[in-house]
Amino acid sequence: MLNSLHSRLALTLAVLLLVFGGALYFIARHANALYHEEVSQKLSANIALYIRDHLPLTDRTGEPDPAQLKALFHMLMVVNPNVEAYLLDAQGRVRGHAQPDAKVLREQVDLKPVRRFLDGARLPLRADDPKSLNASRIFSVAPLITGGHTTGYVYVVLTGEDGRNLAEQLAGGYSLATLGAMLGGALVLAMGVGFGLFFALTRPLRALTAEVDALAHAVQPNPRTKTVPAHDEISRLTQAFHAMSTRIGEQIQTIQLKDRQRRDMVMAVSHDLRTPLTSLRGYLDLLECKLEKMSEADRLRFVGVAARQSRKLCRLSDELFQLAKLECDEVQVNAEPFPLVDLIQDVVQKFELMAQNRGINLRADVQPGAEQVNADIGLIERVLVNLLDNALRHTQQGGAVHIQADCSGTRVSVRVTDTGEGIAPDVLPRLFDRDYLATRRDPARPWGGLGLAIARRILRLHDSDIQVESQQGQGAVFIFHLPLAAA
Repeated sequence: MLNSLHSRLALTLAVLLLVFGGALYFIARHANALYHEEVSQKLSANIALYIRDHLPLTDRTGEPDPAQLKALFHMLMVVNPNVEAYLLDAQGRVRGHAQPDAKVLREQVDLKPVRRFLDGARLPLRADDPKSLNASRIFSVAPLITGGHTTGYVYVVLTGEDGRNLAEQLAGGYSLATLGAMLGGALVLAMGVGFGLFFALTRPLRALTAEVDALAHAVQPNPRTKTVPAHDEISRLTQAFHAMSTRIGEQIQTIQLKDRQRRDMVMAVSHDLRTPLTSLRGYLDLLECKLEKMSEADRLRFVGVAARQSRKLCRLSDELFQLAKLECDEVQVNAEPFPLVDLIQDVVQKFELMAQNRGINLRADVQPGAEQVNADIGLIERVLVNLLDNALRHTQQGGAVHIQADCSGTRVSVRVTDTGEGIAPDVLPRLFDRDYLATRRDPARPWGGLGLAIARRILRLHDSDIQVESQQGQGAVFIFHLPLAAA
C-alpha cells in the first residue's frame, strides 16, 4: 500500500492531522480551564471579604472561634460545598479552617500570590492548597486588620479538591469521547480526500514514471511529439523528459548512422588495402621465384610496380593514422609565428618533379604583407601538402595549379587553384566528410582519399575552416584563412 507516492502522502496527512488534533485538544483543554478559573475567581473575588465582615471567626483574644468556624462550615455546605475557608496568621500559617473533618497537609501558605491578589493583579491567580502538598488553587482572600496592622487573612479556596477531581473526571470523559469522535471522523475524511486528491495530483507523475520505465527497456526510444502545458513542476519535468527522450532518440539514430558509416569505411579501407597489398605481394613473389630467369627490363618493371603499390600503402596508412589522431584529440596545436612564404616554397619544391612529369604548371604567389602567420607550422604544412597533392592528381596534362597567399585585414587568405576536372554538384556538399570520402566507390580511382578531411580537421584546430568553389570540368579553388602574425 505504501509503495506509491499518493498513499504515502495521504498517510502523512493523516498523521499530521492526528498530531495537530491532539495538540489542539490539550491547548483547548488548558484554555478552557483557565477560562473557567478566571470566571470563578472574578465572581467569587469578594467572598473572603464578605466572610470577614459578616462572620467574626475569632474570639476576643484573636484566636479562632470554633463555633463561628462550624457555623461557616454549615453555611458553605449549603451555599457552595466546593469552597474551603481558612484562617491564616500574618506569616501565612494555618490557624483554623471551616472543615472539621478535613486533613490539612500544608501548615503554611505562600503569601506572594495573596499579596498580588490584594494588589489587583490580573486573574486567574493560584495559591497553595492547604489540603495538598503540591497543588495550587484559585482563591479569594481578605486581610484581618487590628490597630492598623495586618494580623492575618481570611483565605478561601474556591475549588476544593473533591470538586476539582470530579470536574476533571467529567471533563476528561467528555473531552476524550468528543476528541475520539472528531479525530476518527477527520481521519476517515482526510484519508478519503487525501487518497483521491493525491491520486489526481500524482497522475502525471505516474504517467511519466511509466514513460521512463518504457524508455529504460526500449531498444530505441520513441520520441514524443505531444506537448504538455507547463502548469507546474511535474509538467515541466515531463516536458524536459520528452525533450531528453527526443534528443536521445536522435543521438541513437545518429550513432547508428555513424556506426553503419564506420562499418562501410572499414570495408572500403580493407578493400583498398587489400588491392595494393595483393598486387605488391604478387609482384614480389614473381621476383622471388623468377628473378634469375627475368630480363632486366621485366625486373625493373616489376620493382617499379611494387614500389608504387608500396607508396600507395604508405600514403593510405599515413592518412588513416593522422585522421585517427585528429579524431581522438591527440594532436595539440603549437601556434607560433613563422614565415608562410618559406613554407609555401618548400611544399612547392616537393611537388615540382611530380608536376613536371605530368606536364602541369605549378606556381606560387605570396603577396606583400602575407609573409608571416601565427599557426602550427607542421600542421599547416600537412594542409598544403594534402591540397597540392589533391590538385595535381585531379589536373590533366597541360593544366595548371596555383597557390596564392594575400593579406586580408588581420588574416591571411590562402587559395589553391587548379584547372582540373572539377567537382560534381552532388559531391560538393560532402567533399570533406570522412565517411563519404572513405566509402564512395570510383571505378577510376578506388580510394577516394582522406586528405581533404584531414585538412579540414587541422584548420578547425586553428579556429578556421576550408571552403571550396568549383564547377564540373572547370577546376576547383580551395580557400582557408590563418591569423596574421603580430608585427
